[in-house]
Amino acid sequence: IEPEIAKSFFSAIEISALAQLEGDSWLQGFYHCWTRKEAILKAEGVGLNLPLADFDVSLTPGGPPELLGSRPPAKLRHPWKLHDLSPAAGTIGALAMSRSQAAVACYRLGENVQGTQKNL
Repeated sequence: IEPEIAKSFFSAIEISALAQLEGDSWLQGFYHCWTRKEAILKAEGVGLNLPLADFDVSLTPGGPPELLGSRPPAKLRHPWKLHDLSPAAGTIGALAMSRSQAAVACYRLGENVQGTQKNL
């Protein structure tokens, strides 16, 4: 992924946070940012009609997933709570929820069904 892609779609705050990262951390930060923004857009139901640079999400690897803020004309319906997902090794995903007191249950199917639940 070329840094120009981030500069074309991410906010100034996110670009500044990415500039602090290098190598694999930079790539992880990019994907955290992208998947968190995508989760919010999908939860809003607006697709790319809301510019990605109009709201900020956290992206630092190991840091909490958060919606940091938004600027007009972005009119987000909820102060979305974000949850990171990693459905398989080497993958990054995100889930946006409108309720602050939500539980996320994750299941892995295979020979043994394993489930984990996390209260948020």
